Amino acid sequence: MKAKDATVSLYVAITSVLAAILAIVGAALLLLAALTSRLAMWIQAPPKATKTPERKSIITPAKAEEMRLRLSTGLRGLGFPTRDVTRFVDSLGGRIESERLEDLLREGLVALSNARLS
Repeated sequence: MKAKDATVSLYVAITSVLAAILAIVGAALLLLAALTSRLAMWIQAPPKATKTPERKSIITPAKAEEMRLRLSTGLRGLGFPTRDVTRFVDSLGGRIESERLEDLLREGLVALSNARLS
């Protein structure tokens, strides 16, 4: 074997070893990326749904009367007749104490609009 052939064989062997090392490093990086992705999904997983205790009303009678006044004022301000607004607000009863004002206002808009159309 000549020196030139031995040198070429050495270069081929070194190149093959470097290619194998690069392939191993690439596979290790792919594994690391997959593990990181799984870890990120595990960290960002939504919490399991828990049953929240039912909220008790802590609205005082004065606060309920204030909400009743705000609701009727808002509906009258939108142009609905006072008589219809008063009838609607009175029909809510104790729901004023347990439901959000926005929901009651939305319900009042629907009810009074339907009453106006019929």
